[in-house]
Amino acid sequence: MDLNERLKKKREERNYTQKELAELLNVSRQTISSWEVGRTYPDLDIIVKLSDLYKIPLDLLLKEDSKLVETISEKARKSERRKILNYVLLGILSIFIGVTISGIVRESKNEVENEAGLRPSDLVDSVWQLHLDPSKTFQDSFISFGKQDMLVLNEFSVWILPFMDPTDIQKKQAELEEKGLENGLTEYKLLTIETKGNKYIVSALGYYQEFTKLSDTIIRDMNGTEYKIIEEESAHDLLYYIADYKDL
Repeated sequence: MDLNERLKKKREERNYTQKELAELLNVSRQTISSWEVGRTYPDLDIIVKLSDLYKIPLDLLLKEDSKLVETISEKARKSERRKILNYVLLGILSIFIGVTISGIVRESKNEVENEAGLRPSDLVDSVWQLHLDPSKTFQDSFISFGKQDMLVLNEFSVWILPFMDPTDIQKKQAELEEKGLENGLTEYKLLTIETKGNKYIVSALGYYQEFTKLSDTIIRDMNGTEYKIIEEESAHDLLYYIADYKDL
């Protein structure tokens, strides 16, 4: 006996009409009829309810109906795959939402003005060029601030030459490293900009500097080097071009 016949027989043994059974299972009468003529199969959770309702073990209810067992197994496999896919999509969505919220929070913090009138966004998406170098270290220098990274392009006035004494080379390198300076173009990731009084506190992976605001167009770092703004937008490509042109 197939399941459809068994379902009809058990319903009639319990003296349920199709309408009464449909109300008990929260389905339509047409659905009950469809099951009993073998046009469709009930879902697994409905079969479990019918097993409880008719007081018949689940294995007996499904006995000899291999087609139904295969259908249920396939539905279970699809349900499991769908569940895994949902977890993956949920994870991707959570990451996207987290990144979006993080970006919004960062943008919001960048717009907060401190008591001296400074905002982190004053530096974001701007390019600065060497204006004054009391130490005569630089021939030229540029800083490009992005939203999440920054580029520094340095060209030193006196660089390490092949004929220099190794001791002098080490001394020169130590002096530059102590100031946190590197020759040529360097990119620093994970940029954060904070404000404290009339200073911009700039940090990134491998970089730290404090810039004092001297005017709306000039800032001075901790080494006394002054920079003047030349672009009010991010221009990383410009610094790459300059570095290639100068062969740095």
